[in-house]
Amino acid sequence: MCPMQWLDIEKLRAHRYFEDALWVTEKMRLHTIFQAKEDYNIELVQQFYATMVFGDTTDIPLEWISGTTRCRSSMAQFAHILGVPFNPNAHSGLKMHVHGQAYDKKRLAPIYSQNGVVGQTTNIKLIYSILLPMFRHTLTPKAGNKDKMRGAEINLMAHAHSVYTHGPDHPGGAIDVMDFIYQDMYKFITDKKCPLFAPYVMKLIVAQAPATPLLYTDLVPHLPTKLQRKGAPTSKAPRGYPSAQDIFEDDEMDADASDSADGSEEVPEAVACGPRMKHASNAFRFDTSKEEVRKKVKKASWWKKLLLCQNIDIHHGQYCAYKANRNVMKELKRINQPMDVDPP
Repeated sequence: MCPMQWLDIEKLRAHRYFEDALWVTEKMRLHTIFQAKEDYNIELVQQFYATMVFGDTTDIPLEWISGTTRCRSSMAQFAHILGVPFNPNAHSGLKMHVHGQAYDKKRLAPIYSQNGVVGQTTNIKLIYSILLPMFRHTLTPKAGNKDKMRGAEINLMAHAHSVYTHGPDHPGGAIDVMDFIYQDMYKFITDKKCPLFAPYVMKLIVAQAPATPLLYTDLVPHLPTKLQRKGAPTSKAPRGYPSAQDIFEDDEMDADASDSADGSEEVPEAVACGPRMKHASNAFRFDTSKEEVRKKVKKASWWKKLLLCQNIDIHHGQYCAYKANRNVMKELKRINQPMDVDPP
């Protein structure tokens, strides 16, 4: 089962750090699906995918079994339950899935810093390092290799870049959320992949089969996610594109200007110290440049240097003794080998 979490949009709005990312996702009309939440039963979700049959009409009928109950619904009703738009006769936004051709990873080149590898999830610029976890917890959950971008996630990130760079002048950033969910559900059923969208599927099951006993037992909690506030990549961006470091510094300058205009006290901001570590936190991180380190770290005294040299000499002597002993053992082994001697 692909793990999923929901986003507390109001909580994220309280931090200026997420302001640009939230503007992009709102322009893409994703906040409703980001906030959809429902605890789920793994057995019911697995049974849903094992028995699901899709219809071929425009409203896309759905038929499955929950427990011992045969359930019928449609993608139109599913969209109403989730609170997202669905038009059976036309698209409700841009489609992220393509058929009959490979997804073009080169479209992601602008979101990477200089040393980034297109298609990987590392060394991406700051705003996209915020958007990617937002998508991964909701629309594009992963259960396997999470170090690469695949499938419609490529188009989703490329479209987010287009919305961000065009700003308010973008003609229309909304995507067809229900088509995205339908295409992934269909693909994962036909390809027999790991089930996904468990909370959304559970919402549909609850609406269509409220008498199923498993609805109220062994529920897996659908928890809100906690997005980390990260520093910007240390490498430079490709020529012609603003670097993540520049975006980070511009945001900090805007925040300082607004604070000084309000007359409030300035609060020291964390220094962008490169990619986040495994156990990253939101705590203040001091500058670790060479100049600052030299100020705070004293030179080693003479006796510390002497001990260090002695330790190095001891290790070197041990290594030489090891090599000499190894050569002796090899020579003994060669001498003890039986010799071919002709009989008298």
